[in-house]
Amino acid sequence: MKIKVLITILSLFSLNLAHTAPISENTVQIKNRNALVGLWAMQIPENQKCHEYYNFKSNQSVLIQSAKEWSFGHYTYQPSFDQDAVPDLMMLHILYDNNQTDCSGIQEDESGEISRFAVTWKNSNQISFCAEDQSKQCFANLKRILP
Repeated sequence: MKIKVLITILSLFSLNLAHTAPISENTVQIKNRNALVGLWAMQIPENQKCHEYYNFKSNQSVLIQSAKEWSFGHYTYQPSFDQDAVPDLMMLHILYDNNQTDCSGIQEDESGEISRFAVTWKNSNQISFCAEDQSKQCFANLKRILP
């Protein structure tokens, strides 16, 4: 008899907990981060001691630093479903440039400039920026520094 009473009390207690305990919702959020996000460096052929850095952020902003020059802008990156047929594409819009000399020795205010080009992946840590319509005519090779 004592066992039946104990089981009844425990059953009621567990049912009460089941009804009063808050039901937690799944709070897992999945965010896709494009492979381009991170810090990249490009060595300047004319000046082996100077590197141009590209910091692509997940919010589509980019910070570029080259010697004394730095600029800030936005980028749009469109990966291709078939890179053999159509390369990945990027549009880069420079919003601000501090108009200082870059690694190439050129001083030019690039504020307001919009560039479009193809992105060719050599591997997960090396990319090239190429002419938009000719993905084999590349003008910049970048190496990943930080993820």
